[in-house]
Amino acid sequence: MYRFIKKYHYQLVIVLTLMSLVAIALVDTHLKTPITPHGILDFEWAKTPLKTNQILHAWGTQGSLFAAFSLGIDYLFLVFYTLFFVLTTQRLSNNNHFIIKKTTNAVILLFLLAGFYDALENYFLLRILTGQNTSNMALQAYMVSLSKFLLIGLGVLYLTVSAIIKFVEHKKQ
Repeated sequence: MYRFIKKYHYQLVIVLTLMSLVAIALVDTHLKTPITPHGILDFEWAKTPLKTNQILHAWGTQGSLFAAFSLGIDYLFLVFYTLFFVLTTQRLSNNNHFIIKKTTNAVILLFLLAGFYDALENYFLLRILTGQNTSNMALQAYMVSLSKFLLIGLGVLYLTVSAIIKFVEHKKQ
């Protein structure tokens, strides 16, 4: 079994990432209301205690349980997508342009930081769900969520450029 996992670890990470993403998407269907048309994302970006309280009221007890479940799955998802991005970055740096090779560790750090911000965001949101909605908790969740998405966006842009460079250099050979 270990040899199988070692040989196919990248594919396994892809499958686990997709499975956890699908699970979050399925749970998220229970969190879409007129106040939260984007589900859990609206909760992440609420910014104020007033808005989070409106969302929690709209969701009710059952919706709050779905939100907590979604955040629990997201803790797994953030591990899997972080691993996916780290492994993809490493794979694209192999036999690639020297600039890509030199920046690989910085981009890996970027993805690790994004995963940390996602965990921190989940922590703030879980505190709000459990009634610990302090005056700045929603704003903190929003700020780390925004930072997470910006870091992932930069990383995905880097991976896209890396893939294009690798493809062009491969075609030259």
